[in-house]
Amino acid sequence: MLRERFVTIHQRLLSNPLFQPPVLASNIDQHTHYALTPIESLIGATGTKYVLGILTQLEEGRYFLEGNVALFGNHVTNRRSDLKSHIELDLSQAEKMIGLFTENSVVLVEGEVSRDEQKFHVKALAYPPSQPRPKALALHPQLNLAARSVPVGHPGN
Repeated sequence: MLRERFVTIHQRLLSNPLFQPPVLASNIDQHTHYALTPIESLIGATGTKYVLGILTQLEEGRYFLEGNVALFGNHVTNRRSDLKSHIELDLSQAEKMIGLFTENSVVLVEGEVSRDEQKFHVKALAYPPSQPRPKALALHPQLNLAARSVPVGHPGN
């Protein structure tokens, strides 16, 4: 269920205008665009990166961001083992954000990788942008927002 939630949030995020690249080269300067970087591509990367992942504590007192390797290819696989890529987070310089961030939350993280420590130095941590319910249901008709066992199309959806 965690994987399905992550996949749905990733797809929803990519439908957000802020994460869609400009269609025409002439619109590049007028269009703010944030490119998502897969966790496994962070090592050796320079500059500010935006990463979607799951906030975890793989070791006591040390926070990590886990991601899904298969999401960023041309396909999405159904193997649970795909949820393996991770990087340690340094939250010491993170901007204070509003919200309660708990383990296993899907979060959007802005930051840079340090070459010497191979940690992701977080500038900002936030939840992915929300989406109005009608749009979410139009894009994902099988989506069960209440996480209940209700058939698709049932008035309770």
